[in-house]
Amino acid sequence: MRTAAEAKRKIIEHLATLDMSLADVGEWDLHIDAEDGGGNTVFAYYSWAGGGHASSFEWPWDAATFDAVAYEHFFSGKRLVQQ
Repeated sequence: MRTAAEAKRKIIEHLATLDMSLADVGEWDLHIDAEDGGGNTVFAYYSWAGGGHASSFEWPWDAATFDAVAYEHFFSGKRLVQQ
């Protein structure tokens, strides 16, 4: 089982092989697949100018509790600002 933190580390490692960082990612698309036959898998697709890739991690809770926006902030390094 891969955690979100492990998936993020793999993304950072992958980007480093391309001489890029999380700051170079222009778009994130996170969604959960509750129908994959073995628990809930979250797919994190990320893209940059000229390419894209994906990583995944397991979500051990009910699929309805997954917050894609919060995890986009986690993966991208963006901070949530509450006013």
